[in-house]
Amino acid sequence: MDILKSFGIDPEDIAVLCGEIISLSKLEKMGLLEFNNLVHLKSPISRIVRYFPNTISNDGLNHSLDALSNNTVYLNNAENFDDCFDCAVDLEWTPFYERRIKKYCLYFNVDYNNVSLEELPYKIALKLYEFGTAQNAIDSIDNSLDEVQKLEIKNFILRAYIAGQEASGWVATIVDYVKDEYMRLINTFKHFKITCLTTSPYLNRMWANHNNKGFCIEYELDTKNELFFDLFPVIYSQKRNDYTPLSEHCDQKPNINDLWQIYFNGLLRKSLHWIDQQEWRLIRYETDNKAKSIPFFKIKKVYLGNKMPIAERQKIIAICKKETYPYVGMIRKPNSFDLIECEGDCSMCQQCLISSTNKIK
Repeated sequence: MDILKSFGIDPEDIAVLCGEIISLSKLEKMGLLEFNNLVHLKSPISRIVRYFPNTISNDGLNHSLDALSNNTVYLNNAENFDDCFDCAVDLEWTPFYERRIKKYCLYFNVDYNNVSLEELPYKIALKLYEFGTAQNAIDSIDNSLDEVQKLEIKNFILRAYIAGQEASGWVATIVDYVKDEYMRLINTFKHFKITCLTTSPYLNRMWANHNNKGFCIEYELDTKNELFFDLFPVIYSQKRNDYTPLSEHCDQKPNINDLWQIYFNGLLRKSLHWIDQQEWRLIRYETDNKAKSIPFFKIKKVYLGNKMPIAERQKIIAICKKETYPYVGMIRKPNSFDLIECEGDCSMCQQCLISSTNKIK
């Protein structure tokens, strides 16, 4: 990092996208539309694969076999990923709370200058009390605000008045309302479901994640399929920003800039330590907030792990034959750590069978 600084390069401004080094700040300034144009039109992906562990998940199902048999992919929750910081929501409560309380001060013409954060909810409650009735407070809402924003402020007022007619009794309700806003924003991120993919079936790190006992599926890219435009490359960097700026208008109708911040700072951001995964992601917003399997691109080829047990190998081969999927075993290239495709028939090839039972060969 010191070497980079000596050349006038800010280490925190370095990102890697599709194997190319790029300025993180420059990337952020692109916005979602330009970024989408870059990755789908100017430099589209040429190959897409997914590695499968071929194991039973916590829900008792083998989603790997389901994906192979039914040509589906599983849209998962980020909290189930191998990197515990993947898609972590960096949204601290205190700065969020301060921004939201001051926003409500602006809505009701409450001066928050030189007033402690602890006093602000009482100042807002006192202002609401002075309106006399909930309807008077609602009538004071600025008509220039968007409809979603006005509805949110109305709900805020009604909840305060329901809490009681004394200003002191409204303070806790006001704080609780902001807490609810915080949780609603957190839960919004959880509606985004992800399938992790990559660009090559020859990645040692990806095979090692599943102890070389799983399999890999390569898909035929279909640029006419709407899912193609839900595919995005991961942005690798050591810096991430938080979502606090979104708190400024979390009570408004979301816009494309909000969506870009969610993608740029969360859904697509990963540490440089994972750069060898060459990851792309299929990202979908699911209103029911449930992980699920969905139909995907047509299966082009299946690659069998080097250490896949013989019984599992035969099971996968049987499915491939039934569905007429081409399949091949992965072996180590002689005198190299690189992986290559075995030229033999995986169901009878001695090299594949030996690889699945012996560590040293």
